[in-house]
Amino acid sequence: MFELTGIHGRITLDNVYLNGLHALRRLELRNLSDQSILIKIRSNLRNQIAFQLENENMRNVPDTFETTNTVGWSCEAEKYPFNQLFNLINHIDEIELGPGQCRPIVLAFLPERPDSADNEDDFDMSVTDDSSETFSMFNVTGSLFFFGYYNPMPSVEDGSKDVLSTSSLADYQLSVKFRASVCQSALWTDAAETGLNFDDCVLGETYSKDFVIQNRSEIDLYWLLNTIDLSKSDWLQFIDAETNELLGDKPISSYSSKQIRLLFMPKEVGEFNYDLQLENANDTRNVIQMKIHATVRSVLRKETLIVSSGNVVDFGDCVSGSWAIQQIVLNNVSESPVEIRFIPEGAEVIFDIKQDTTVMENNNTVTERTEANTRLHSMR
Repeated sequence: MFELTGIHGRITLDNVYLNGLHALRRLELRNLSDQSILIKIRSNLRNQIAFQLENENMRNVPDTFETTNTVGWSCEAEKYPFNQLFNLINHIDEIELGPGQCRPIVLAFLPERPDSADNEDDFDMSVTDDSSETFSMFNVTGSLFFFGYYNPMPSVEDGSKDVLSTSSLADYQLSVKFRASVCQSALWTDAAETGLNFDDCVLGETYSKDFVIQNRSEIDLYWLLNTIDLSKSDWLQFIDAETNELLGDKPISSYSSKQIRLLFMPKEVGEFNYDLQLENANDTRNVIQMKIHATVRSVLRKETLIVSSGNVVDFGDCVSGSWAIQQIVLNNVSESPVEIRFIPEGAEVIFDIKQDTTVMENNNTVTERTEANTRLHSMR
């Protein structure tokens, strides 16, 4: 009476992303009879399955792509505009076919978590911040039922009944098994809380910091890396830390990680802050913000302080019980004040700031005069 073209008793959707979006699959119904027929479509998967005569999201998609919102679809998805609203409207549960007519339909599959089968609304799914949580693949199985009727069509009263309970009235019935492998995608990075800090940088040098992006799920992770409001794009460069090649857009396989190296090449003096955004290409809820901070100076911090008296302090021959004194001369060659801490290791040493020579001579003169006056008064 009729057939699903190219379908041999089973529809399989592999590697579907659990992200609140539909996976779309083209199907085709063909009337094999010489009469007009009505086909009613039902499923035992409740709200997870819907049918449409057409969908704007599929208008420009080549026939080579069997199913959207899957791993196979992800590598080309950005080429085709997508609007979830088109997946939610114009659903049908029956279709009319003329004699010998072939007509395409769209199967829309919206997977639910296994533990949410009794929940009518599964749009409150959230991406956890727990870095230890992982997500495994699970299967959704069920059946699709197609009931065919020759003219005259069933009455309105009959048509309002559930065909599943009156399937014996159909002139022809086609049952198709349905299976989909589904998994939630999860992106994680070790630099989300700490960010990346480039301190004590100097003009003309190149500095690097490594961080890790990890796929916390069994399904392939497609990801995007964006620098927000980056006016000096030539200062930052992202490379693969393992190959030292420019970072590509290859997915990260299940439960794997990728080490990324950020190269920083400053060309101005000052403090700079950047916002780095990591996005899960298949889950808009899974976005991680990272901070990049850099301090660029004209000279190295380690060269802002020079020990003019040399790098060795030699006390020579010392007498027990007497203080041995040596002078250390420090010179600040930077453009700003420097805080200095004296930390002796393995020796009983104390430090004191040497007074100005002129002040010391004046103090000695005053002391000598005081002592002379004291002796003169004593003689009287």
